[in-house]
Amino acid sequence: ERPLHTQHHFAHAVGEVIKVKTYGPIDGSKVWRGSLKEVQENYIVLLTSMGLREIPFDQIAQAHVSPQFDYS
Repeated sequence: ERPLHTQHHFAHAVGEVIKVKTYGPIDGSKVWRGSLKEVQENYIVLLTSMGLREIPFDQIAQAHVSPQFDYS
């Protein structure tokens, strides 16, 4: 589980599944997991099971790449 701290870290994780914890609720949740689709100047775009979500950098308390295991 590689931590993501800077915008540069997030940019290198585009396309990977990440887990994000926010300081306050965004659309009713403080914990998000999904595929990182895009990194903008002030926010990230995460594809979750509930669709696309924009999460502002100033709301991110913790974030890390979530490991994917293939058990096939």
